[in-house]
Amino acid sequence: MRLYEGLMVFDPSLSHDSINDGLKRVESLIQKGKGTIEKQISLGKKGLGYEVKKKRNGIAHLIYFKSEASALSELNRQLRLFNDLLKFSIFKAERIVEEPVEKKAEEEPAADVEMSE
Repeated sequence: MRLYEGLMVFDPSLSHDSINDGLKRVESLIQKGKGTIEKQISLGKKGLGYEVKKKRNGIAHLIYFKSEASALSELNRQLRLFNDLLKFSIFKAERIVEEPVEKKAEEEPAADVEMSE
């Protein structure tokens, strides 16, 4: 079995209970494919880079799981049919990240540097 990282972005208009039900559904789909859940991390409300289903934000969750590669195609098919998910992505993971790193704002260039034309 191989380790995977799944990013699930739920519709922000859903209630907390609906999101938890959605996470349970994702877990059951993984387990149905003989996979095991290793860790879940809630990332909270995140802005999307572009509108998805007329939404600019989503509730993001990371799910680390182990599964056979052959089970991923059925998992992807089932997740595409799940209307509460705005987006999802599944990647191979090298290891389980304990705390996701927030992207830092890029430093501003020094004020005393002259730009040549």
